[in-house]
Amino acid sequence: MRNKKLKQSQTYCLFLLVGLLIIQLSPLFAAAQSLPMETIHGSIWYRERIMPPPDAEIKISLVDVAKKDIAATVVASRRFAVADGPPWDFSLQYDPQKLNSMGRYRLQVRLEAGGRLHFSSTSHVPAFDYDSTKGIKIMLSRVPGSEAKTKSDSVLSNTYWKVVELNGSPVRLGAGKKELHLILNGTKQQVKGFSGCNTFRGGVKQNEQQITFGPMATTMMACTDTMKQEHWFLQAMGKVRRFSISGEQLALYDIDDRVLLRFTAVYLQ
Repeated sequence: MRNKKLKQSQTYCLFLLVGLLIIQLSPLFAAAQSLPMETIHGSIWYRERIMPPPDAEIKISLVDVAKKDIAATVVASRRFAVADGPPWDFSLQYDPQKLNSMGRYRLQVRLEAGGRLHFSSTSHVPAFDYDSTKGIKIMLSRVPGSEAKTKSDSVLSNTYWKVVELNGSPVRLGAGKKELHLILNGTKQQVKGFSGCNTFRGGVKQNEQQITFGPMATTMMACTDTMKQEHWFLQAMGKVRRFSISGEQLALYDIDDRVLLRFTAVYLQ
């Protein structure tokens, strides 16, 4: 009996010792597995000899575009205000542990002001193919129609809003070559539209610039090429918290003030 108790006591002490050792070594293992943040740096510029708008901001994002059927995965992003003309130096930190060997990483840059897109990077900008001693140079192109605001702001309700951008990427036409769109009825607090494969309808709540959309009821069609984009669109609608309208452009933002969706007014009802 004494031997049995002695063995149990020894086993307990062994487990206790192993547990204490694991606790002591855990921070070391965690430190060994984590990698320091890395930085991409360079400059952004455009050829036009004009100053940016007074409230201009630049948004630069490191994205993975390896998957063609879904929106690009954002690895890191940042915004900063610009006051003077280009070039603008930038640095973008990212977590190297978020990269994978199958990824295709690009930099996307946008210059926005007043809720409108004025300049953007239109060519593919590889994120890591540059001379680290000189930095990467990113050329922006002017967005057509951004030269001057010639029309009054469109109204939110009873306007046919065509979707042109989803999570920072251009939107493809839906089934039957139909464009994704939505129409809001402020009086009835309802929204309806086409999400790429199915039509949808749901509730909407608006208070000045704040807006939220309720759960959407959709038809039950199945499409081969547009279902993923439709999923991302409806998911983005559920995250919307704010909107802004500039001319015929509508932008919908999430709780962190990131642009989820962009629209253009095609016609007014």
